[in-house]
Amino acid sequence: KLTADELLRSLALDGAVDDSAVDAGVFKVFDRNSNGKIDAGEFSAGLGPLGPDGEGAKRYIFNRVNRLTDSNGQLDTTDFGTALVLARTIILGY
Repeated sequence: KLTADELLRSLALDGAVDDSAVDAGVFKVFDRNSNGKIDAGEFSAGLGPLGPDGEGAKRYIFNRVNRLTDSNGQLDTTDFGTALVLARTIILGY
């Protein structure tokens, strides 16, 4: 069962990124310290609660993308877009 918050979050995630770019407003929501990068804490907080295995899923997504890119512990807009696509795939199934 989905709560209303979980449904709204999934709908927002679905519209956050398309095939070409991340919505700039979405990036700003996640980039809480406005340094132009998103760290693991910001990524986790931005996605919000995702259910019983949500924290593990968020860590997996962030770490997977971080390892595939420059492994500096932060996501730029391109990396963030990749992370959101992976999150959408894992969470929404497409």
